[in-house]
Amino acid sequence: MSKNILPRVEVSPQVYAGGAIGTMMITVTSANLLAKADLVNGDWFEFTLDTPWGQTLVLASGSAIVNSPAKLLQPADFSVAANAGQRLVRIEYIGKGALFRSGEGFGCVLRFLAPPAYAFGSVTAKSLVRAGRLDAVTPDVTTVSFAGATSGTGKGDQPPVKTDGGPKTGGGVTVVNGGTTTVSGGNTTVNGGHTQVNNGLTSVTGGSTQVSGGVTAISGGITNITGGNTTVSGGNTSVTGGQVSAGAGTVVNVGAGAVLNIAAGPGGGALASGPNFLQVAAARWYEAASVHRLTLAARASAMAFDGRHVWAALAQSSKLARIDPSSGEVTEVMLASLSPVQPAPTLIGTGGLIYDGEKFWVATDQGCFAVRRDGSLPLRAAAGGVNGPALFDGESVWVMNSNNLQKVSAVTGNITDSVWLSLPPEGVAFDGKRVWAVTGENGGSLFGARVSDAQIECQQVLGFHPGAIAYDGANLWILDPAGNTVQRWTYDAVTNTCVAAGRYGVGRGPRTLLFDGAFIWVANWLESTVVKLRASDGAQLGSTATTLRPQALAFDGISTWVACEQGVVQRL
Repeated sequence: MSKNILPRVEVSPQVYAGGAIGTMMITVTSANLLAKADLVNGDWFEFTLDTPWGQTLVLASGSAIVNSPAKLLQPADFSVAANAGQRLVRIEYIGKGALFRSGEGFGCVLRFLAPPAYAFGSVTAKSLVRAGRLDAVTPDVTTVSFAGATSGTGKGDQPPVKTDGGPKTGGGVTVVNGGTTTVSGGNTTVNGGHTQVNNGLTSVTGGSTQVSGGVTAISGGITNITGGNTTVSGGNTSVTGGQVSAGAGTVVNVGAGAVLNIAAGPGGGALASGPNFLQVAAARWYEAASVHRLTLAARASAMAFDGRHVWAALAQSSKLARIDPSSGEVTEVMLASLSPVQPAPTLIGTGGLIYDGEKFWVATDQGCFAVRRDGSLPLRAAAGGVNGPALFDGESVWVMNSNNLQKVSAVTGNITDSVWLSLPPEGVAFDGKRVWAVTGENGGSLFGARVSDAQIECQQVLGFHPGAIAYDGANLWILDPAGNTVQRWTYDAVTNTCVAAGRYGVGRGPRTLLFDGAFIWVANWLESTVVKLRASDGAQLGSTATTLRPQALAFDGISTWVACEQGVVQRL
């Protein structure tokens, strides 16, 4: 093994409340047990945050934070500087040469204003690399997520309550509406009672909060625990729309019989157990398996991520394949029969698998169905759904059905609205307010329909026959299969028009594209490659060869998955 220093970067936490001030710790740890090299004066490490939230960054720690059990490194050995204009923070070693032992580390704390929407962002890391001494940092990109807009701060109708000894409540109720409860070094104990915080702030510094059989409910508020201990024994802690931040040194113990429910993000429904999709997609709670190639029982015509597993629709079968990203294990789930005499429907379509936070929607030979993880079919969409489900907007499923784009209730399966496009849509995307569809009409057309009433408010001639479409939070990306390019279009709300903002070569026969929060991935069907573009400027960052004819893409928060012909699925 190399004797070089292997700097491993960690970003914590990786989930933030949208629209709120977020606090982020970035650390660099020596990860090579055999490293013999020193940190020397002039070594530097840089971290770049995405726009626009990176442009609001400020240093929350005046100096570097150092973890050096061997006492070889001190905070004074580092300089830390942030440049909000460049979205950059830089840590430079300015001390004398010192051995950077495995397990030791240093870092800093930043503050920034999180974007007010469900979104993914990234922190890009790089360092000075000197041959024979320093390896490149890993990972070089860390994904973070923003869990929607906050519910507001409120002015508060109660003054702050400071407690040094800690109140004890037996069977009572403590309610804070927009106020502040601060415990410094004391204890707050609730036995069978109820503590409720509405848009307020509960801070525990070095103290202890214990709930035995009671309920702690936080709606839109923020609970910060720094160095303290929160113990829940048999009780229930629910957080809805708020934020729970556990600082360094905090221990959170959940006793037997306790239930921890966390809303699953857009669309409501919480997962029955385990982390929600934002935790998995952005918090990296597992180490990715070493498996990089799987062979399924049939070709995967579409893929989706449910927060725990990557799922694939097995074409011309009645099965879904469930892939565990942490181990690579594949489990086949059979769709339920429609009746005692009617077999399970057969999966069709190339875009026929989406996840709404509780269940999947798939295109079958007998219509569009909602499918639970166990293969049961609770709903059948009133729409035919011959071309498969298209997207989920948080409340409704939008289904491609012949020349229509139909809005279907995710609760009842009933059609609530419809957009007539005159030609079958080639692809659809959602920007939070509008559903965008592209067709081959008149040499290529782009339609933007309001989600609220399905009324078209933007119709644009593209000048090429489009393929798939994706939205990156600011721009629309549209494939031009004949031109072997992907184009970036920007919507102007004032004029209700879209303007071409860039055109980028990707490879022969682009079929599918995906936005992962920072990058655009394009699967090239004829060339059997997947190309990675930087969403901010379209720069091509690399091309990966795949097995024959890639056509479906999915992102699990850490890795991008591509499905190819002959049942092959690869992790990129």
